Amino acid sequence: MFKSKKRMKIMKRLVDLHQDPFWSEETKGQTSISQIANLPAGSIVIGATFPEIKVSEMDSVLYVEGVTKSIKRYYDHPNIRIIQDSNSMGSVVKNSIFQGVIIHVEGLYGFNGENSKLFLQLDKWFNMGMGSLALTWNKSNIFAGGADNPLRGLNKIGENVLYWVLEKHLIFDLAHASEQTFWDVNRIFPKPLFVSHAGARAIVDTPRNLTDTQIEAVAQSNGVIGVSFAKSFMYNKGNGAPFSFAHVMQHALHIAKVGGIDSLAIGTDLGGILSGLPGGLHNLATIDKFIYELYKEFNTEEVNKIMFSNSARVLSSHLSS
Repeated sequence: MFKSKKRMKIMKRLVDLHQDPFWSEETKGQTSISQIANLPAGSIVIGATFPEIKVSEMDSVLYVEGVTKSIKRYYDHPNIRIIQDSNSMGSVVKNSIFQGVIIHVEGLYGFNGENSKLFLQLDKWFNMGMGSLALTWNKSNIFAGGADNPLRGLNKIGENVLYWVLEKHLIFDLAHASEQTFWDVNRIFPKPLFVSHAGARAIVDTPRNLTDTQIEAVAQSNGVIGVSFAKSFMYNKGNGAPFSFAHVMQHALHIAKVGGIDSLAIGTDLGGILSGLPGGLHNLATIDKFIYELYKEFNTEEVNKIMFSNSARVLSSHLSS
């Protein structure tokens, strides 16, 4: 799978900030627990629990039940270790025997705003191993604005959830948040900003991507942005060329230029991409093709930062007390 010794060394320290192993039958070949377990030992993947339900069903108990079932599925492989704090993360990285997964709940839907039930469910997911949380997917909810409503921000209930995340020392993800939610969180969040999978709006103008001002804010907080492989918000249709790693690299280079190399990481979104993958990428097992592209634009130290150390710095900060 990994051909050159240089690339193999880097891949031993791969962190992918976002995958969806269980999301859809249409995308299940892109990644899976078995493919994650075949990554070089010591690798870390943040795995989402987004259930395979209709958007119209998200505000129902089906969403909550689906998330709960997905969390349980991450325990199915003997080589996977669940990471929920800085100690378990350090154990995976230092021992380099197993692969680590941080379980991510990608949006809070199916709740009516009753605090007691909300926090009971959050505590249940936390006790099951949840290590990362986002308030929204693209769809806005009672907690905050999602990408579908850029002007809607964080409300009081959402702020209370943010403080719960800080109390539990979990990762807080802004990938699908509205621009206003991003700035509301930036105002009160004391840790580095974390955007697991996105691109640069200067390259492709869509609410799922970050403006240069947002990229600068992430960098100023010592945070990180995972560049995605999703055609839907990484590909500029106007240039006519088929979607390729060259388009992904445009976003990566722009983020590095605006925010600095320490703000750039990888958040593939494999398993959640319906719009199309970059040419040459078929699944997680072929991600080394992107490593080759990175070496064309960055030196070895920079590639190591992009593939591992930038992400590890921010994840460790969120997961530490």
